[in-house]
Amino acid sequence: MKQLLPLGAGLLGARHAQAIKAHTGCNLVGVIEPNQPISKRPYHLFFKYIAGHNPVDGVIIATPANLKQAKELSQVVQESGIASLVEEITDAIISAFKRLKLLLKRRKLAPP
Repeated sequence: MKQLLPLGAGLLGARHAQAIKAHTGCNLVGVIEPNQPISKRPYHLFFKYIAGHNPVDGVIIATPANLKQAKELSQVVQESGIASLVEEITDAIISAFKRLKLLLKRRKLAPP
């Protein structure tokens, strides 16, 4: 059973959460809303706590790309190494992709 964690509780995130709950092969680990303070703790620490205490197979980033919090959180997700589906392309995702491409080239795993 895949353990999934949507980031964003708006229209897209809520639909992802409903779909995860309805799918027999998936479990909804939780939902993180980066646009609101959670227990006065930074949202990226909340993500690290959930990911550190629960098996998370995938993260769905369903937040507006223009939110500063969304950009920071997507970077934290990319750095965690957890597979992610990105609804909105952010600068952090693009830079993470460039770093990954460079790493693959260095290890001679990327196509020429």
